[in-house]
Amino acid sequence: MTTQSAPRNFKDRRSEREFEIAAFIRKCLTTSQSVSGSDELLVIALSSKSPVIAALDTVLAETAAPRSTVRIILATLPENDPAEELKNTAPAEVRWAANPRLMDAHEQLVIGSESSWVGDCMRRDPDKLDAFQSFNESCLEAAGWARISFERLWAAAKPLATIPGPVDFPQSDIGTAAQAALRPSITHWATAK
Repeated sequence: MTTQSAPRNFKDRRSEREFEIAAFIRKCLTTSQSVSGSDELLVIALSSKSPVIAALDTVLAETAAPRSTVRIILATLPENDPAEELKNTAPAEVRWAANPRLMDAHEQLVIGSESSWVGDCMRRDPDKLDAFQSFNESCLEAAGWARISFERLWAAAKPLATIPGPVDFPQSDIGTAAQAALRPSITHWATAK
């Protein structure tokens, strides 16, 4: 005799995804910060209501340790003030990818230099039960490629909000090293005649 399980609704699946992503973030942040201190978190999400944003918001709200800097690219504009919707991610910079072709990209999260999560294509309904996701813990290659794609989208995205961190949080020049790596140096132009 075969028994069938009760069908799950999309809210249950969404909660499961948020829980899985939050557990992954906690584990990777613990590993990453024990090795190198505070690391940057890079996020590409469909909206500020996306499961990856909700999971990140949950983890950062419960973390009392030194905060990682967060850079977020949203494919759709938030309904309300992004600084209010994303206040638990502070300090953060938020950009909007105005180009509609970004909808073909996948949601992603890069934690430090070693770990990344890749979600489903942003054009797809995020509440589908068979939504794709890939957890890459301690994988330099996957995190490296995710970081490169993030930096290229970041350069093309429009600034939306800067969410300041606590007063005692050391503010850094977010993204300077990554931006420098993507633009040619002056010496390169001088020697490339």
